[in-house]
Amino acid sequence: MVVRQRRKPFQQVVTELDAFPKVEETYVEQTASGATVSVVTFLLVVLLLHSELTYFYYPGYKFRFTSDADLSSRLKLNVDITVAMHCDRK
Repeated sequence: MVVRQRRKPFQQVVTELDAFPKVEETYVEQTASGATVSVVTFLLVVLLLHSELTYFYYPGYKFRFTSDADLSSRLKLNVDITVAMHCDRK
């Protein structure tokens, strides 16, 4: 007779896959400055995420390209060259 294996709860699977061991509570010291840094960092991340998503969904630039249909035309190029040579004046 084959016994059916039950699936583990999701929370148990996640805690077993934890790659970083937890620090014991006796070594943890909570300070107001640490909380301030955490809150400021969280707000900065939210602000940057909002900024990037806004730029992604509502870009300021709209690029429109068209191809040149005239195959026989020539492209005019202007090239400015400065040559650093010693000049002999007579």
